[in-house]
Amino acid sequence: MQVETGETGTAADVDRRWQALEGQPFAAEGAPEQTPVNEAMIRHWTDVFGGPADHGYTGAPPPMLMAWTMRGYAATSGAVASDEERALDCLRTETGVTGILATDLTHRYERELRLGETITRTDVVESVSSPKETAVGRGWFVNYQQTFTDEARLVVGVQRVRVLHYRPGPDVRPPRRPSPVDVGNVRYELRVPVTTSLVVAGALATRDFNPVHHDRDHARAGGVDDVYVNIYTHLGFCHRLVSEWPGPDVRLRGLEVRLALPSLPGDDLVYRAHAVDPRSVRIAITAVSARGVHVVGAADLDCSAAS
Repeated sequence: MQVETGETGTAADVDRRWQALEGQPFAAEGAPEQTPVNEAMIRHWTDVFGGPADHGYTGAPPPMLMAWTMRGYAATSGAVASDEERALDCLRTETGVTGILATDLTHRYERELRLGETITRTDVVESVSSPKETAVGRGWFVNYQQTFTDEARLVVGVQRVRVLHYRPGPDVRPPRRPSPVDVGNVRYELRVPVTTSLVVAGALATRDFNPVHHDRDHARAGGVDDVYVNIYTHLGFCHRLVSEWPGPDVRLRGLEVRLALPSLPGDDLVYRAHAVDPRSVRIAITAVSARGVHVVGAADLDCSAAS
């Protein structure tokens, strides 16, 4: 049954349904999307993002953590969805929520993933915001925690992601131009011209088949002018940035990205590494274009092996 939100009291009922997600598992443990770590997917990833295979990694680049448990194209049909995912889809439909944007992503890595091993992901909804008015419409920010374990059930990594589930407004306001970011001396830069091909290639390399990253009409229905770079693509280029600068003896322990502005075809992005720690164990990251600041993030490095 379609839920109307214009009547007094009904909006509160809708909010309660979203708030009820908090603390709930999001997908069944051991879901069938597990893919063994393999050279073909690593090659596909490095073809798009470049570099990391030449910087001391003998297994998978750390930011591929989520790729081994992404369902890929099959997820677009809903045929392999878990009960929890079907319930969320039902909630989105019944409350008129058609848009979805990942806005924040944090990775923590315990060790490098080796070729041939299979990891398992468990998901939980950590928290749900109250309804928010945003540049793309009214919706709820849902914070998920995903824990990845190996065959011995030891944790190999943790992902936290913040996703905006929203109802596009009738007159969607354009995103505000973020203020310039000054976080320290620029130590390294990486220029990435955004094209439609790059948007699609980045989504495929990270096994993110959300249609907003390859279908312009779908993106526009969500209030964005064109297909746009997914958050894992930004993570991949941030990884390349901090891999090329410190050198092969430095290991990545964590990455954080927050999206401030959608990155569209035609944007000429410049990713910058800013030294904010005298030992360079924490690096601030920004990505900017002529339109403003797109990404604000950070990398945590382990320099103990460096000579």
